[in-house]
Amino acid sequence: MGEWNSIQRRSFLKTTAGCLAGTALLNITRPFSSILAADQVLSSAARTKPWVISDIAPLRRVIISPPDHDEGLNLESPGLDLEPWVDREAELHDHSVMRALLEKSGAEVLTFEQVLDDAIAVARTKGQFHTWLRALLPALSKEEKDITAAGLMGAARERLYPHDDDGNYRHLVDADTVTWPRDVAVMLPTGLLICNFTRERRVFSAHLMRFAAEYATSLQRYPVVFDAIEEQLLIEGGDIQVIDKETLLMGVGFRSEPQAARELARRLNMNVIAVKLRKDNYVKRPLKEAPLGLSTMFMHLDTCCTHIDDKHVIILPWFFENEAVGKNPFVRVLKGLARHPRIKEEEAEEALSWLADIGKVTRYLAGSGEVDSQVKDVKLVDYLRSQGYRISYVGGPPPLDADIDYFFDGVYREHLFQAANVVATSPGHIISYDHCPRTHEALRSEKIDVQVFPGANLRRGYGGPHCLTLPLERG
Repeated sequence: MGEWNSIQRRSFLKTTAGCLAGTALLNITRPFSSILAADQVLSSAARTKPWVISDIAPLRRVIISPPDHDEGLNLESPGLDLEPWVDREAELHDHSVMRALLEKSGAEVLTFEQVLDDAIAVARTKGQFHTWLRALLPALSKEEKDITAAGLMGAARERLYPHDDDGNYRHLVDADTVTWPRDVAVMLPTGLLICNFTRERRVFSAHLMRFAAEYATSLQRYPVVFDAIEEQLLIEGGDIQVIDKETLLMGVGFRSEPQAARELARRLNMNVIAVKLRKDNYVKRPLKEAPLGLSTMFMHLDTCCTHIDDKHVIILPWFFENEAVGKNPFVRVLKGLARHPRIKEEEAEEALSWLADIGKVTRYLAGSGEVDSQVKDVKLVDYLRSQGYRISYVGGPPPLDADIDYFFDGVYREHLFQAANVVATSPGHIISYDHCPRTHEALRSEKIDVQVFPGANLRRGYGGPHCLTLPLERG
């Protein structure tokens, strides 16, 4: 898809699909003048595309979203989930340390709330906010004058649980704090890709991103080049990484549809290296969970692999290379579980079958979307090595005699702290959660600069620094 003209950009939100969402709205209107002023200064010497030339190019501009709002009831989870483990103050503190590291690297940092308040103000000025709100959230259209970005993202305590005239709870919005902005959109060399989620609760945050891309002054320089909601494709941003101006790396099969990789290759005129994260050919709502709770291990590609330097990745060992298929100590864990009386044998067998296919690569050619016949029967590490990549592993280089103890103590423990889910601020310079000492020691021995911040609270959301950041400009 080419760049959208002004008429298309103004019209693509007019037909938004209805999406229920979950909290009442905040009365506080936050100023957006500072972000407008900053953008006006930048516009005088604004960068032009390619906006992001690679996932490791110097970070110039980025969106983050501090987790400073409650989310209300989660009706998607059994038992009216209120996420009782969340320590919001601790999360916010840890997030602020990450922000300081980003700013220290030289990046301009925007918050999603600022950008969204900017968009709301512009839409109001143009007389279009009420129309957008009525199309997306008709139950709230009468409260249009009180609505702010903070309210749409997760309301203040005093209005968190709305009720009707009889005093009964009135569920209005399945709000999402957008703590993980990488998932709602991806900046490509030519412009923004708006994502679309497997979980209905998160679809609302993608609609907010569409709205922000349409109206926010701070985003007006960036064209929308692919809208997954409009295309009816499921794509989550944690699955996509920009290798260079011609190539994307994309995880498929679990949260992003396999056919989306082919479509992106055709529409964006980019080669797409698709990495299988589960063997299913389709992704559907509701999301089919992986066997034996493996969903959190391979949630997105960036959960397992990210770029840290020029042709250099950090990746979870064993799962993504053919040579290690028979040497993976986790296979012995699954074989043992299959014999346990409380584990269904077929579930363990499904897990073993799934692991055999994980990491397999298909290369879709730019423009045509055809499968590259020269790339077959290889997994991700094999393919990257053939392209001259260096490979670093979660937990450091695994020993040849790695056993079950090593898997749990040396690898899995740090994988749970998102050791591979890092964000590069420039080639060879990354930001990571702490509590990954083996991984960090190995990376530093390879001359990678590793800056850390506390991750114990944030990692419970199954995301890391890569997920916490949406780069707008790199290079």
